[in-house]
Amino acid sequence: MKKYIPFKSLVLTIVMCAFNLVTLAQSNHTVVFTGNTSDFNADEKYTSVDNVDYFVTYDATYVYFGAFRNGGNTWGNFDHFTIYIDNFGVGAGSATGVNWDGNTPTLPFASDYRIAIRNNSSGESFFSSHSGSWTTGGANAQGWNQYTTGSSNGALEVRVPWSDLGNPNAIRFITYASYNTGFFGYAPAGTSATGPSAVSQWFGTIGTKSADCIPTNTTNLNLTGTGTLTNAVPAAAGTYARVTVNAGTITNANAWTLAPGGILEVVGGTFAIGAQTITFGNAVSSNGKGTTINTTGAGAITTNAASVLAFGGEGNISGNNLNTNGTIRILNKFTPLAAGGLTFNAGANLDIRNGGYINSNAPTYASGANLLYNTGGTYTASTEWTSNAIIGIGVPANVSIGNLVANSQLDFGASAQFKQVAGNLTLSATATISLSTNIGGDLQLAGNLTNTAGSTFIHNNRAVTFNGNTAQNLNSTALTLAYVIIANSTATVTTLANTTILNSLIIDANARLNIGATTLTITGATSSINGFLRSAGTIAGASTSTLTFNTGGAYEHNYTTSLGVVPTATWNMGSNCIIIGYTSALTATGANGFGQTFSNFTWNCTAQAAATFNLASQLTSVNQNLNIISTGLSGILILSNTASTIINVGGNIDQSGGVCIIASASSNLNVTGDFNQSGGTFVVSNIAAVISFFNIAGNVNKTGGTLVVSSNTAAAQLLVTGNFNQSLGTTTVSSSTGAPLLV
Repeated sequence: MKKYIPFKSLVLTIVMCAFNLVTLAQSNHTVVFTGNTSDFNADEKYTSVDNVDYFVTYDATYVYFGAFRNGGNTWGNFDHFTIYIDNFGVGAGSATGVNWDGNTPTLPFASDYRIAIRNNSSGESFFSSHSGSWTTGGANAQGWNQYTTGSSNGALEVRVPWSDLGNPNAIRFITYASYNTGFFGYAPAGTSATGPSAVSQWFGTIGTKSADCIPTNTTNLNLTGTGTLTNAVPAAAGTYARVTVNAGTITNANAWTLAPGGILEVVGGTFAIGAQTITFGNAVSSNGKGTTINTTGAGAITTNAASVLAFGGEGNISGNNLNTNGTIRILNKFTPLAAGGLTFNAGANLDIRNGGYINSNAPTYASGANLLYNTGGTYTASTEWTSNAIIGIGVPANVSIGNLVANSQLDFGASAQFKQVAGNLTLSATATISLSTNIGGDLQLAGNLTNTAGSTFIHNNRAVTFNGNTAQNLNSTALTLAYVIIANSTATVTTLANTTILNSLIIDANARLNIGATTLTITGATSSINGFLRSAGTIAGASTSTLTFNTGGAYEHNYTTSLGVVPTATWNMGSNCIIIGYTSALTATGANGFGQTFSNFTWNCTAQAAATFNLASQLTSVNQNLNIISTGLSGILILSNTASTIINVGGNIDQSGGVCIIASASSNLNVTGDFNQSGGTFVVSNIAAVISFFNIAGNVNKTGGTLVVSSNTAAAQLLVTGNFNQSLGTTTVSSSTGAPLLV
């Protein structure tokens, strides 16, 4: 049969931090008694000897105790569920307990309070306190809310106000059951049918001011001094339940630990953390050992680049916005301030280790801040990294995987939303990144992608977009991607190693990709170039079906001392093939890709010096404009060296510099549009007896430069269908026969 006793009304003001309730390691947990183990969370359970399970939790006002028989056992009417509690650091207490049922227990610590509850007479609870001696009140004298059952697997539950325990900052406690001839069910680490002793273990010592602390998850922890400090520097290797700063500047000088359930609170003044590590809850990942950092009012916490806040237990940040210049290392659930109130400044680190994760409230990452994944296993990106956002709260500046712990892997799971890195993404050796398995779960990057040798990039057929506004590196070692989008329209994206693109390469308008001397493999891909693709290397797998240059798109051929290969491509109207690199005297062959039909073709080799480059009649078809900008200081470009070559230009020839000779063998250069010359030298023929023709269907517009029809009494001819307009520059006409200039 179940019985209720109403609780007395209390008014209690407690300064505490904000908290979030979750099923994992839940505390600050308000319990309603029904006589079932489900009144508590499973994580709050401690299984003892003699078929007894204990549950302990608390909220801001009460601490809740439950004892349940298991295995079909029952509570006898005079079986007492007993708890001894030490309000740590306050009062002398006694290590000799209350004589009850003829039993006087010896305790492992000096205790200040005793709580006992039994099933007799519709449920009776007793409260004892020690002040020089033990004083015990009458049955139910405290008016506590409680619940008892005498049935199989029955319950003894009691709710005790913190105020009855002196509003402690820290407690340690033991639990057991007793009857008129002995003890049973001692916890923690009890022996069957044995009560406490001076060498018994105990629960605690824990703080009482933080969420996410399960009282039974900590045992035999000793605190330093009284366990609390106010406006004082924590001792080296000290352990405290409550550290308070309310005035002045306290400069931390030591590494120390905040106990499970503990709070670091700055309500005024400043707590300045230097090059020290402060451990919160535990040094290793441990559930139910939560702690809190709270700043309120004029209180502030400062850090430097060498400061480390290491949360082995659950962590909570509450109160004022908090900026850090150091490292916050999390090995468990971590709950920062809402609305991006926790900010990692430039150079600061959020270091996620095995077991760590952001429970809610993504932080703010300033430019230069680092999000580090050092889990030593597989971790799925979550709240710490906001999806579908390019800037703002939760968008990391730099992301690094495995820089401190080997074999760390970051997964995007099955997200259908992209993730943006505002700065650099670095994969250390043995690190792995795996993009989403769902469409839309792509990666966008505004900085460099560094894939250290030995790392693994699993693209999962997702796209990688480079969308920065400063120079970016696409890789550091060989890399295979599915889809690549170059969207950086203000600076160049460069490959530092060979790159394979399986599905699609898109270069946006005004964006630039420079593959340098590396190999870009696009076999089977569909590549659409609307910006600039520069190469001094190899573009493997290029064909008219895999590589298309669209209007405004350009290929920049940047070979210097060797010919290289202009990639086979579809050159749509308005595209451009630009030759920019040559420094040596070379002669083209049919294998160099100059024999394609281009839309626009531009020669701009500013470092050509005195070298002569002979296109050797390979370039024969330009649908739009042929542009001659530079052949270096005194270099020469020869278009044809083969008799009977016909070169057709569907638009204009525009020359602003350099020296261009149509032919060293009889050839025809047919221009549908105009010849516009503002600089440089254009020669129809420079070899005697070579008959070459320069046929211009439009006009000649000369505002500078030199036009030479024949430089060696050759039978060269300039035929202009339109007008010959010359305002500046020179025109030289000489020929051994015929009419060299027809207008």
